[in-house]
Amino acid sequence: MSSYWHNTILGKYSPEDRWVGLDFRNLFLDPLSTKLTHIHELTHSVLSRSTDFGQATEVIYQLLPRMKHLKPEDKDLIRQSLRNAQIFTQEGSACLMELLRLKSEIGRQP
Repeated sequence: MSSYWHNTILGKYSPEDRWVGLDFRNLFLDPLSTKLTHIHELTHSVLSRSTDFGQATEVIYQLLPRMKHLKPEDKDLIRQSLRNAQIFTQEGSACLMELLRLKSEIGRQP
């Protein structure tokens, strides 16, 4: 799931391949943003692996390339439908974890 809340996508989680990627070119000199982006993307990973919907989605993503009876446009429609069904839950939870970590990093400012 790519982040729509930033002008630059600083990280990505791939449910098909189960990897978290960070854009180190843009994060290189900003350790706090790197940490927050990593937490954001890890939240996507945790939700994909620990919720019923996430686990079902990961299985479907992994099986779609082997489903020869479906047309490529139908496979794309399935991926898009699964993604759209969870975008707000995924992004909302990932942003919440990112903000909670930021709060713990900077504490309460007077």
